[in-house]
Amino acid sequence: AGASLFEADLRSTSDHRTDLGNAHLQEADLSYAKLSGVLLIRANLASAKLCRANLGWETRQDSLPTDLTEANLRGADLSYADLSGAILVGADLRDADLTGTILADADLRDAILPQRRG
Repeated sequence: AGASLFEADLRSTSDHRTDLGNAHLQEADLSYAKLSGVLLIRANLASAKLCRANLGWETRQDSLPTDLTEANLRGADLSYADLSGAILVGADLRDADLTGTILADADLRDAILPQRRG
């Protein structure tokens, strides 16, 4: 079982290679957090605030991608977040705000993406 950080305020957090698999982070405020390389496999990030968070590649040679395999990001605010190189295989992104989100080289296989509006 993962850690429960429901509605936690983790703004501007900086962490690398921490295993937060199966963590309960729904509605957590992770705005501006630096989470490059963090393992968030099957984490529940529903309605979390990740605006301008950095979950992308680090410039260090030993850096590994952030792993969000099968993560629940439903309704999450990912506006202007950097997810470059992130692993989002099977992630649920329904109703997520992807305005300005950087997804360069992200692995989106089998991900459930937001419906187009308008």
